Amino acid sequence: MPAAGARLGAAVTGRVNHGVMAWILCVLLLGVAGCREESRDREAPPERVPALSGRTPTGSAGLEVAGDTRRVVVAWLECGECRDGEFEALRKLGPAVFPLLEGALERGPAPAALAARRLQLERSYRGLREYAGGRRGMNIELDEEPYVETQLGSWVALYRLRAGQGLLALEAPGASLAVRRALESDLRADAKRALRAELEDPGRSPWR
Repeated sequence: MPAAGARLGAAVTGRVNHGVMAWILCVLLLGVAGCREESRDREAPPERVPALSGRTPTGSAGLEVAGDTRRVVVAWLECGECRDGEFEALRKLGPAVFPLLEGALERGPAPAALAARRLQLERSYRGLREYAGGRRGMNIELDEEPYVETQLGSWVALYRLRAGQGLLALEAPGASLAVRRALESDLRADAKRALRAELEDPGRSPWR
């Protein structure tokens, strides 16, 4: 994975392997509620899958994109190191994912998805404060609002970055144009650098 993409991915997701302290670091650095909800979110029934953008993408026959397709796309958009077959699953779906990725790159998560993630971050922060409150020498320096805003911004940046990377790696029609538009948008600077690098040098993408 390109360095910029790796750093951004590491900012919002990861794996917990070393007990309580790793859980604390995961919550503080990654912004996921308890760091144990990710797998449950991935397996959520269709009605709980977050909206990908402000509009509902449709297929060529005018039907709503199937829940399974949306789950695969969400798993890709939210993966950090993407080592669990997220891109392979995305590739298998082919052109069905193009409009979803284009919408995610242009608009980011839908308001409902942003609100849900904000609540999740607020719960994770309060849980961390509660945990730290009863332990000597454990202080949480960051206030809730800057913590939530920082982690939410990282999540949105990663979400849009993965959308652009997916379009480029799948060689979707109009992918280069969509990415160039994103580079002129309010996309965060680190995500722009990662996308520009893969646009200019396709060999930098680990998924091509």
